[in-house]
Amino acid sequence: MYDRIWTPFFSSRFTQITTNLNINTSDTFEVPKAALSSAATPRNASAPFIISWKPIPSDAEVYLYLHFAEIQTLQANETREFDIIMKGVFNQSGITPPKLERLTVFSAVPLQCDLDGCRLELVRTPKSTLPPLINALEAYTIIEFPQLETNSSDVVAIKNIKATYRLSKISWQGDPCLPQELSWENLGCSYANISTPPRIISLNLSASGLTGSISPILQNLAHIQELDLSNNSLTGSVPKFLANIKSLSLINLSGNNLTGSVPQNLLDREKEGLVLKLEGNPELCKISSCNPKDKKELLVLVIAPIASVLIAIVVVGLFLVFRKKKVPLGESSSRHIIIK
Repeated sequence: MYDRIWTPFFSSRFTQITTNLNINTSDTFEVPKAALSSAATPRNASAPFIISWKPIPSDAEVYLYLHFAEIQTLQANETREFDIIMKGVFNQSGITPPKLERLTVFSAVPLQCDLDGCRLELVRTPKSTLPPLINALEAYTIIEFPQLETNSSDVVAIKNIKATYRLSKISWQGDPCLPQELSWENLGCSYANISTPPRIISLNLSASGLTGSISPILQNLAHIQELDLSNNSLTGSVPKFLANIKSLSLINLSGNNLTGSVPQNLLDREKEGLVLKLEGNPELCKISSCNPKDKKELLVLVIAPIASVLIAIVVVGLFLVFRKKKVPLGESSSRHIIIK
């Protein structure tokens, strides 16, 4: 939960105890029951329980979360109570873990470790008959990011794209571009300088199971240079707004189910150097004549001259036929035979 990995942390100075009983962990900290069902106590029952580690960097500030639960059955005359001390900067007194129930003690402000690292001590109080106990420990190191956060309009746009297409990429959490080594998968960002917010300049959603039409929210990525929506199940037409994104140098829409004709303004951009990939869309045409209405008009234009020629041929043919059948008057008198 919350992207945490819980690992064992025992040494020869510790004694491990476990339980098979259920432990109440229902709260916002979401500590796994497997982590709470085991605990460590100091092997020397009268000595402090010391946990030390070196954060990176060694003088880093940390937030501490200490989880306790009593997993042993105590006798009537037994008591477990201890103080928590960390170099005088963090002190909690009289901690008594509740029976089979989680108790979390945490630092509200970051704690400064020194060059030797962090040293945490659980010290048994005078009235305690049992040594200190701890079930789990979380220490979060503060990491400073000098780079400004991703441009807010780009953040809103990419989150809307994520919601529109119901994308569930694991890495799509937090700031899209920062930290740079943990930027969102299939997302490219520009990093001009630490005083300029990063901008999203490429988005690759190839083979991401996209359905429906090409959403207008894509145009809200005002600095995007490369857009890859290939090999999905997108339907509808190629939108005109893509041509209005002047920063685009590559658009890959191949391998979808797009229909109709490609907008002329987008074809004009292609002449200016835009790389436009459209193969794999059987019902998509890159010429305006692929529009059904345009086809009808073209058909009328083609049929009209052909019909005129045919009519002319028929008229000439009929004229010649009737001409042969009709006998001229001058020839009629010279061919008569007179019987007297």
